[in-house]
Amino acid sequence: MVIFGHYIILGEGSLHALRFHKEQQRITIEVAGERWQEHNLIFPNSVGNPMDPSNLRIDFNRLLREAGIPWILNTFVSMSRPR
Repeated sequence: MVIFGHYIILGEGSLHALRFHKEQQRITIEVAGERWQEHNLIFPNSVGNPMDPSNLRIDFNRLLREAGIPWILNTFVSMSRPR
């Protein structure tokens, strides 16, 4: 894969995930119908526009909870504070 003249090497798992995501996005575009706004984004909202950072954070935190992964930003901030 070439991005802006640079090569990145992706493993099979990453390629599979991106192909799956592309297929899911195709379905999302069909469901959105005329509401879809094409901006050539990899991770748009449900109608093709850029994601709102607040909604992205909410979705990310929900996924962390569902996966049982603790939210690590507090840990990072605590560890990076001067003592």
